[in-house]
Amino acid sequence: MKLKALFAMPLMFLCFMLLPGNALAMPDSDIEINLTSPVNSLVSESGVVAVEQFPAQVKIDTTAKVGAITSIQSTFNGKTQAIAQTDTLNIENKEACGAYTITAKTDNGAVLTMTANVVLQVKATYDIRYRTIAMNLKKVFDGDQQIKIFSTPQRINLVNANTIAEYEKERIAGIIGRSDGKTYTLIGSLVVEIHDFATGKIIGTYDVNENFDSLSRLLLVEFRRMEECGI
Repeated sequence: MKLKALFAMPLMFLCFMLLPGNALAMPDSDIEINLTSPVNSLVSESGVVAVEQFPAQVKIDTTAKVGAITSIQSTFNGKTQAIAQTDTLNIENKEACGAYTITAKTDNGAVLTMTANVVLQVKATYDIRYRTIAMNLKKVFDGDQQIKIFSTPQRINLVNANTIAEYEKERIAGIIGRSDGKTYTLIGSLVVEIHDFATGKIIGTYDVNENFDSLSRLLLVEFRRMEECGI
């Protein structure tokens, strides 16, 4: 097994909307966008959606809690197209992975933008698994302009392996120094927790970029141990 394939996406790109208090794209927004892949799902947030093989389909469901949806657009690699309230992203190959931004509007002025980073996740074949628990934030971009770079990475906790924790949002706004309703791109590396699925034992926590060599050695040792035990 090629260990590098286990963490083929060491860098994480999360688009995050820093919102003023009266913004309509907060969790209690009038709009809900739900992306569902064969592996996981993402609702009205920005984060990661995984697929395990190609081709794969990621379903998009957009609903309006108040009013009616008037337009929905999907943007990928700089190209924008109109999509239906219920639509599907067809992920044919690695080139189709990346950041998809969905923007929905209603007839009473509500707007919600969601960015999902679609990644390839390798299927687990042993009891040693990993879960994504955080990202180490290193840079912040406003469009193509870099506005922040951190000499010491800033840890941002994630929940459900893909979503910025709700309690982190105010802190992120403080780190960036902006809370103006715009969308900023957060760039950093994933933090994973290695665990034994059979026993529930946590083996260690690693930054998959900074600690890749030690992480690879750990996995090699664990895989050899399981093979020797016939697991």
